[in-house]
Amino acid sequence: MSLEYILLPERDGELILAIRAECPQDLALLAELHDYLLKYRPRAARLRRWAGLCLEDSTILIDPDRPDLLETYLHELAHATVGPHRGHDHVFAEMALALYKRFRLDRGIAGKRYDFHEAALHEVTPAKQAVRESRSREAAAQPIPVAALAEIGQRADRLDAAVASGQEWLSVLLPLLYIGLPALAGIGWIVYSPSLPLWLLDWWRPIFSAVILASCAWLLIKP
Repeated sequence: MSLEYILLPERDGELILAIRAECPQDLALLAELHDYLLKYRPRAARLRRWAGLCLEDSTILIDPDRPDLLETYLHELAHATVGPHRGHDHVFAEMALALYKRFRLDRGIAGKRYDFHEAALHEVTPAKQAVRESRSREAAAQPIPVAALAEIGQRADRLDAAVASGQEWLSVLLPLLYIGLPALAGIGWIVYSPSLPLWLLDWWRPIFSAVILASCAWLLIKP
């Protein structure tokens, strides 16, 4: 990671003052920004490629010589609070848009491109974009506490985990249904068929039972 950035600790204070200077001179917004800066204090750094960077531990790095420092900070703040592991997904996008709207940033094309970087562009339909704009506007209408920022990411993580767990169970249950339903139909036909002799019925019954049990056990224990 040393190739990605060089820390400039002597410029940390200068960076904080510059970010505050770009904030609208509204006491409520200044107070909110102050809370953000206390919890997620940015560090000045010379970055190889981007104006800002959020590390895996949610440390925010910003190049103090780049323009639009408040916008860059809010972008990286969205990464830090919802979780850097989410990248530029819809959760990040809604949070970043809400922060931009909250701090009255009039962002140009360059700023919007920065939200996704060139390596993470995603096609967003007009319908999805309208929903995203509506949600972000609603969130920006009132203060967004630091705790609420983190909770949004945690809630999204819990939802993703629940969906992944459901998909995992579905991958087990579907094969069981595909195997189990025909097997049960076959067993039922054998058990209730009056045309089969008793000796054949007694011979097939344990074989079918063993096959079904073995199949279910294999599906449950396979990696």
